[in-house]
Amino acid sequence: MKKKFGGQKVSLVDSEIKAFLNNYYSAEISQLGKILSGNHSQAYSYCYKHESFVLRVSTDNYGYLKDQLVFKKLTNENIPVPYILDIGIIKEEVHFCISKKIEGDSIRNQYKRGDYSSFKEQFDYIERISKIAPMGEGFGQWNPEGQAFQDTINEYIDRVYNKHDWQAYKKFSYFDADFALKMKENLDGLISHSSNVRELVHGDFGNDNLIIENGRIKGIIDWGNSYYGDHLFDVGRIVLYCPNREVAVREALDFYSESTYVNFKERILAGVYFTMMANYGFAVLNGNEASCLSSSKRIIQTEELFNSY
Repeated sequence: MKKKFGGQKVSLVDSEIKAFLNNYYSAEISQLGKILSGNHSQAYSYCYKHESFVLRVSTDNYGYLKDQLVFKKLTNENIPVPYILDIGIIKEEVHFCISKKIEGDSIRNQYKRGDYSSFKEQFDYIERISKIAPMGEGFGQWNPEGQAFQDTINEYIDRVYNKHDWQAYKKFSYFDADFALKMKENLDGLISHSSNVRELVHGDFGNDNLIIENGRIKGIIDWGNSYYGDHLFDVGRIVLYCPNREVAVREALDFYSESTYVNFKERILAGVYFTMMANYGFAVLNGNEASCLSSSKRIIQTEELFNSY
């Protein structure tokens, strides 16, 4: 099974979601509310028999099946992942996943309140995840059976880069081909520090995928982009997408300066370049002009902070 690239848009409206759930339970559900709305996925919370659940709807079930494997393998490792109850099909090209709701707020919203107190706990969980043995062989994104298919991390990076038709993107005025190539070249220049590291990596750590309550992380959700590689790439992702990069860089480098990791600074920065390389392509593909235009400034600021540390 291969993950789709691009894919079709989710075609269900809210009334169809409610009708599906009422039919699924053969009873009326309550408190239906939209959590997420995107081109290829949607998420809703709702109540049934005084319990809270989450329904996710997507154009494929690849990520849901990975979440299911994570639930089976990581629950006993004391990693707070969602309890997956059911995965199925609503109609052609529309898949669903039902899980128990993890109560709390997202790290993204915590940041919006100017609260940056959770970094240490975020890094602690990244460390705990990295200590869990990979569920299969190979490097790069693993499939719902836990297997990955690249022989080296370099092959995986090349695969991520080559997924995009960078030449075709030149038709967009907001696309900078030189910037995309620079991210790949910068990453290639640092990847030797991570070449022999094969650990479990969440792949989309932070923001909407961390649920926090009373200052503690209660849930780590959406493992669809998880892969085998260097876990410090997830730290690079946190640094890149925190709105206060000055605080994020300082907290990350202070935390890992106390570790025994060799070349941690270069490995985290490689994670910054990897995250930007991958997400820049998707931003172009999805017409996110604002994100594309701000990407270079974000990288320059991050590099300056690393260099001045």
